[in-house]
Amino acid sequence: MIYTRLGDDSMAWFFLHIAGFAEIGSVISLKRADGFKKLLPSVACLLPKTSIEIRSIKKQCINKY
Repeated sequence: MIYTRLGDDSMAWFFLHIAGFAEIGSVISLKRADGFKKLLPSVACLLPKTSIEIRSIKKQCINKY
């Protein structure tokens, strides 16, 4: 078992909460997008997903080299 000082992993928890809120917002926007027929909810649905994927790809490229 690994013991950490209080607050060491607070940044990880912060990003976990942000990702959770983005996921909830994305699901709500997906419902309101009406099959991607409405522009604004469609963009609001896809934006968090694409930004998370871009960050993930960027991180993998940085770690690779």
